[in-house]
Amino acid sequence: MKKLIQLGNQIVDANQILAMGVNSVISVGPTNQIKITFKARKEYIFNPYTELYELEKFNDILYVDFYDYESAEAHLLEWRDEWEAMMEEIEKE
Repeated sequence: MKKLIQLGNQIVDANQILAMGVNSVISVGPTNQIKITFKARKEYIFNPYTELYELEKFNDILYVDFYDYESAEAHLLEWRDEWEAMMEEIEKE
């Protein structure tokens, strides 16, 4: 069953979220972005060299920008609580 939640200006299926965190860049450190990684999806892709369709896995990533790091961190905590509540509700079903 799909459980939709709003993350910034995007609506996503809570079941498909794999991980969430404030994006970090090694040379810069924490940024004002939240990085949301979704569970792998599978798709058949045509390989022109073998002329066969091959099953590939993709992990989609969504970046949500905020004004500053503190705002991103506050939203992450809020979204984490919402995501956790959704997952608990799904487990009860």
